[in-house]
Amino acid sequence: MNEIEEQAINTYNNNITYLLQEHPSLAKDLENLDLAINNGIHKQQFDLEYVNNNFDIKDLNSGLYMYSKEGNSFAEETVTRINFKKKLGTIEGFSIYDPSKLNIENIEILEEKKDVYTLMKYYIDNVSTTETMKKIRKFIFIGVGLGLHITLIDKKVNATDYLIVEDNLEIFKLSLFTTPYYLIAKNSRVTFSILEDKINFTKKFDTFLNNNFAYNRYLKYIRLNNHSSEKIRLIQSAIANQNFIVFAYKRRLEMNLKPLTYLNDGYKFLDLHQAISNNFFVDKPILLLAAGPSFKKNIQWIKENHGKFIIIAVAAILKTLHAHNIKPDIVTHIDNAEKNYVFFDDININEYLKDTIFILSAMVPEKIINMLPKEQIYLFENLTSYNNNYKVETTDCVGSFSLLLSLLLSTNNTYLLGLDLALNQETGATHADEHSKNQNIKISKANNIATTTSLIDTTLPVEGNLQDIVYTNPLLHASIKTLNRLIPQIIAKDQTIYNLGDGAKLSHSLALDIDNLSASSIKDINKSTVNSSLHDIFKNSSSKNLSLLDIKLLKLELNASITIKTHIDEFKNIPLPKDADKYIGNLIDLLIKILIQGDKDSFALSEVYYDYFSYALAIVEDFFNTTGSKNTKQHLKKFNKMISIGLYDIQECYEKALESFIESRKL
Repeated sequence: MNEIEEQAINTYNNNITYLLQEHPSLAKDLENLDLAINNGIHKQQFDLEYVNNNFDIKDLNSGLYMYSKEGNSFAEETVTRINFKKKLGTIEGFSIYDPSKLNIENIEILEEKKDVYTLMKYYIDNVSTTETMKKIRKFIFIGVGLGLHITLIDKKVNATDYLIVEDNLEIFKLSLFTTPYYLIAKNSRVTFSILEDKINFTKKFDTFLNNNFAYNRYLKYIRLNNHSSEKIRLIQSAIANQNFIVFAYKRRLEMNLKPLTYLNDGYKFLDLHQAISNNFFVDKPILLLAAGPSFKKNIQWIKENHGKFIIIAVAAILKTLHAHNIKPDIVTHIDNAEKNYVFFDDININEYLKDTIFILSAMVPEKIINMLPKEQIYLFENLTSYNNNYKVETTDCVGSFSLLLSLLLSTNNTYLLGLDLALNQETGATHADEHSKNQNIKISKANNIATTTSLIDTTLPVEGNLQDIVYTNPLLHASIKTLNRLIPQIIAKDQTIYNLGDGAKLSHSLALDIDNLSASSIKDINKSTVNSSLHDIFKNSSSKNLSLLDIKLLKLELNASITIKTHIDEFKNIPLPKDADKYIGNLIDLLIKILIQGDKDSFALSEVYYDYFSYALAIVEDFFNTTGSKNTKQHLKKFNKMISIGLYDIQECYEKALESFIESRKL
């Protein structure tokens, strides 16, 4: 055995030992690959060869070499393309805006992120114009090959976190002979995503984002040409759908507190944490109507056949239904934007919707709630859990929630129209044309990869319902991922989902072209008793009052918020360090103290602070990670003042709301 072979085998053995200790599931996958090849279940496609003083991967079917026998040259050339520029070879974790340049229409958004925009404004006014990083903190490799370039790039950037993505397990195995991952892992955190589907890759990427999230302002990446760009698009979607981006932290705080108002006012709250047992829907199918492009396209069919279904409709399409005299049995709405009162405006609610039940999120604004008859309203919590165990799984859109509601109502058959979660493949429209959030996206640019990510304008291909591929955007894609995760957890064996739309494929759904649906085989429903039957079902699964345990937990949250204030006081009084990294460390210590006051998934205030810090930490870190930044002490003093104001503002708002609620209820 020559020296090169011995070195390769040693590298492989050390890598396997490392994977067994730190990434056992990946090590198991490699073991299973070997078993499959040895037992003839899988035919080996690639092999490692050492030719012309280079390691290379040979395709056993074609006889071609991946690197054309010049692997070392490829690695050396690749590393020269890596630089510390912020705008080259990067994906932004979030964008920084100058609030003074926002349109007047965005004044509501400006208020929701007031303290964050203050940080952004200071960043823009003071950061160096060189736009070059001192250090590359996070790096993503899309495609491994033999990993020769990974070793060289690691020596150049010495990143804190690496995400290594490869969709071919054989190729990754060969890289274990040539790339000392075990050495890279001694100084950096390494996250592997090897041969993972979309769902598991997204979970892995979310883990990568959450690790050292203060470094998420810019993510450097490199993609090998032979690797699909699909993972880049999934990364863009995941970044655009981060909680702190989708919901401004102040908006989330407001949404978390809104249910207290309705609890005080005696509204009924539904228990949707499990299926509602009833026999009403055994022979009554549900037709779910959402605001996607296929809704308006099939309005005539709906008009002709709506009497055969219990109709669940999202509020955004009410005016179209009203124009065609289609009366929904249940109307759903979850958005907290006050401007959405227009969905109900100019409709004679007491006449047209007198037999309709409204199932609304408890974060819907009072302007909308007050437009509707109180006795017909049932609220649900989707971000909070003031009613213990009443919390329903959070969904990204009202259409997604409505599908889950349909399953929770124990119906046997649900038919979907308008829950496309994809663009109109001809016009690029995101919703039916009357929807307030409808926008037209240029599908012609769907294959372009941008360094900045937009919830709306970025496009990505997904599996279609009635066609192979359709294009969607990150906002709609988030709903696809949510439903694909939750439907398997909720759907019962005797439940069937028929998707009649021409949008995205959904988990556990059967694609059915509406032209092939024999509506004549479905009996008409006697609607005269539907309303009273639904009220009986919902009354038995709802409550107007908090339990003793709920009250106890609420008081604990109030005490926790007061403790958080003392932690902020302590942080503010710490002598300001001279070093920016030390200051960031102090901020992280404060965040940890806040989070341990309660479970981040249930303690509303923890979640809001986590979203605020996701901005603040990354802005401060990026500011001082910019070459040419000077006057560190002066800048730290300014940042500390702005951040302290933001931290106190959140806590005071939460404490006042809880104190007011407890006092008014004499808890």
